[in-house]
Amino acid sequence: MPLTALLLVLLSAFLHALYNFLVKSSRDTIAYYWWTIAIGSLSYGAWLIISGNGIYLAPASVPFYLISALAEIGFFVGMVRGYAVGDLSLVYPLARGLPPILVALWSALILNERLPALGYAGIAIVVAGMFFVSLTANGGDQKFRARDLLDAFRNPATRWALLSGVFIAVYSFTDKLALSNGTPPTVYNFWVFFGNLIGWLPLVWRRSRVQTNFELVRVNLGHLLVGAAAIIATYLFVLTALAMTSASYVTAGRSLAVVIGALLGTLALKEGFGRARVFGAAMIVAGIALMALA
Repeated sequence: MPLTALLLVLLSAFLHALYNFLVKSSRDTIAYYWWTIAIGSLSYGAWLIISGNGIYLAPASVPFYLISALAEIGFFVGMVRGYAVGDLSLVYPLARGLPPILVALWSALILNERLPALGYAGIAIVVAGMFFVSLTANGGDQKFRARDLLDAFRNPATRWALLSGVFIAVYSFTDKLALSNGTPPTVYNFWVFFGNLIGWLPLVWRRSRVQTNFELVRVNLGHLLVGAAAIIATYLFVLTALAMTSASYVTAGRSLAVVIGALLGTLALKEGFGRARVFGAAMIVAGIALMALA
């Protein structure tokens, strides 16, 4: 994995964990998601136009973009529902844990993309680590038992997180294909978030939510501006890395955000970080190190 791509992925992981912490700690998860996307995408799009970069998708990228936009809506629904019923340190690791498996599989079957053995080993260790992080759904420090794994999958938050993971894998894969068909990462980044802004409108702006949506802006404008900057920068770094290296590496490398997210959930939101989660975090770091050497 190229060093520049690795650094971009690690920086994006930090920003993404920060963003999800801000989402989880916000007064209204749904409104926070939408407002940060709206503020970020419109500001970023204005900057692209003023700077002369333009905002036009390459025609060959459009079909892949449309699939990605639909998958982003599915991801949004899954994460909102997951955070409503579960901890950040449970939902976030699982949602990020499934995509590396699916993207590596699709890349091999569809793109005929083959990674070095060390690269696949790193991805496997990262994925295993993420599932260890999610094992103790109650955040306790109890010893791990085999039935804990089954208990985790009976948790509604787990099911929403895994559904989100499927959608993350879909848009990660189609974003790679869109970039391979002529659209620069800087331009594509605008369309990713502008699509979310439009696609999420029916979910966010129901009549019953109008007052609470505007109330969040009145009370937490500074909070929203930080979140908007974080999420726009996050995916710009991801797309740039995708243009440089394998989608399998990028989706797995972003998993460092799981460690950061679990720590933020523990330190700031007072969610538990039991021994299984500590062990899983160490596995994630080890897996990323292997990918860097591949």
